[in-house]
Amino acid sequence: MQFSQQVFDYYLQYVTAAWFGRNDLPPEDLSGYKAYVEELKLHLAKHHDEQIFKAALESALTSAELDYERYSGGAYPFEPEEVQAIMHYIYQSLWPEAELPAVAPAIEWLDLNVNQWFARKKA
Repeated sequence: MQFSQQVFDYYLQYVTAAWFGRNDLPPEDLSGYKAYVEELKLHLAKHHDEQIFKAALESALTSAELDYERYSGGAYPFEPEEVQAIMHYIYQSLWPEAELPAVAPAIEWLDLNVNQWFARKKA
């Protein structure tokens, strides 16, 4: 399975960056992100990326290789545990019946920006 790291990050920003466009601090609990996860769901469906994003989240959440520190910049300096918790919340919200696999799905991460990813999918 192939996916773009930049697109994965782009989709995560529908929750993280969008929240901080209107707020200075994170929500008191993860349910504060609910409306943003619903917006993410719409965009995933629009671009037919639901399954690849799910696999990418599963890979991120079950792999010890993900560098959560890469998400510490931006409007709010997330701690690695916060990023992981947000990813879990997104996963559980979008796929409430799903369980994380014991083994991470194999994702080949492509070096494509968002526009390249969407153009590649149309081709």
